[in-house]
Amino acid sequence: MKRLKEILGYYATIDEFLERERLVSVKDGDWLKKIEDRQRINDHAYFILGWGQLETTLDAECRNAIRKRRDNPDWSKRRGWDLYQPDAKKLSGLTFEDRVTLLLDRKSKSGEWQKVMRWYNLRNLIAHGGSHEDRIDLNAVVRDFYLIQTAIAP
Repeated sequence: MKRLKEILGYYATIDEFLERERLVSVKDGDWLKKIEDRQRINDHAYFILGWGQLETTLDAECRNAIRKRRDNPDWSKRRGWDLYQPDAKKLSGLTFEDRVTLLLDRKSKSGEWQKVMRWYNLRNLIAHGGSHEDRIDLNAVVRDFYLIQTAIAP
């Protein structure tokens, strides 16, 4: 998540510009709709950029977790981890959900696993051409991403 703050800064600059445009155009319904559509698309685009930062972190941490556990000399602690190939491009065919489950407690009351999956579902909807008509609060998203990052099991 090396560039997440930078991405959020760029987003804020464009969002502030669009918000000023929206406020100026409140009397022209057609133009107002166009500005609001631009704001929503901007939210979606920057959400996807931010998501890429989180997903890269999750994949790297999953690879690290596998390596660490495969290197344990105690077979009772290493058992099962030998099945995974951390250097394989597709991480041994693990689904995204499985990778997240290796890093975060699905049953944790703090809910980071659920947050990841909620944002993942939104990512899939947007990235695959689905319609998400609401704006996205990128500040809240980034806060969640940092909470998720701190909850990743070493």
